[in-house]
Amino acid sequence: MNRNSKSLYAMYSQMGFDDAPDLAIKAESVMFIRAQMDKRKMTQKALAVSIGWTTSRLSDLLRGRLDLFSHEKINEALAPFGRMIRNHPKLEKVPTAKPQHKDAA
Repeated sequence: MNRNSKSLYAMYSQMGFDDAPDLAIKAESVMFIRAQMDKRKMTQKALAVSIGWTTSRLSDLLRGRLDLFSHEKINEALAPFGRMIRNHPKLEKVPTAKPQHKDAA
């Protein structure tokens, strides 16, 4: 767990949530998605289209409706940024696929 995850875990634990580790990694993921969207000047609509979601579904995630999302669904939103929740509760960088050359056929 990194510093953000530990802080979020402590906060959710103090609030009495039994699923504090799960909530912490989901919240860390949402913060990462928001930061990447800001860094890339990406709109919610652009991200929603790229992952095949509606804008309102993505908005639910970004507004913290964490109870509506499994790790698998959050991974869909993390994929364009090369991240995924793999080993609970850790957000990991995933290797990017190398582009295929058109002349390789």
